[in-house]
Amino acid sequence: MSDIFYSPDGQIIAVGVENTLQWFDVSTFKEIGSLQLGLEGIYTLAFSPDSQLVGVGSGLSEAQIVDLNRQTILATIQGRVGGISDLVFTPDSQYMAYRMGDRFYDAIGLWDIRGNKVVRVFEIINPERYYLLSGPAISPDGVLLAAGSSEKQVYIWNLASGQTQFVLDGHTAGITCVTFSPDG
Repeated sequence: MSDIFYSPDGQIIAVGVENTLQWFDVSTFKEIGSLQLGLEGIYTLAFSPDSQLVGVGSGLSEAQIVDLNRQTILATIQGRVGGISDLVFTPDSQYMAYRMGDRFYDAIGLWDIRGNKVVRVFEIINPERYYLLSGPAISPDGVLLAAGSSEKQVYIWNLASGQTQFVLDGHTAGITCVTFSPDG
């Protein structure tokens, strides 16, 4: 088993095994659906807030978005390099952010589910230094995206414009995880 994730409504549990996504009814533990994804393994899973979609990241440079009701793959996302991990949906379930990278490049992509395309890439550009990112996290109102960096900073961007809103300094170690409080 690669990853396991409960839906936000508490009704479904999704399980990634090798290149297969399975989902089960939590009350009966009976399989509701199963789908071969064609990925080189499943690295991470994330549910959309409406519990209708599952994001699936692979250890390589692909992710997929699965519609559980239709039992279909809505999108296949190609990362620039490295694996795709750390998936998170916006509160309205219209976008999915994901971390992509390897030991030489790291960025956060934003996928438009309806438009079926990447609409923004958030990255830290510094030709003298490589930044490993962690996250992403999206604020409860869907306005901000946060990611931590190996350089002891937290970056907060405006999701719509892509502009950096804040850089939080002063940490004593690299940031490995970020989240927003439920009240924003």
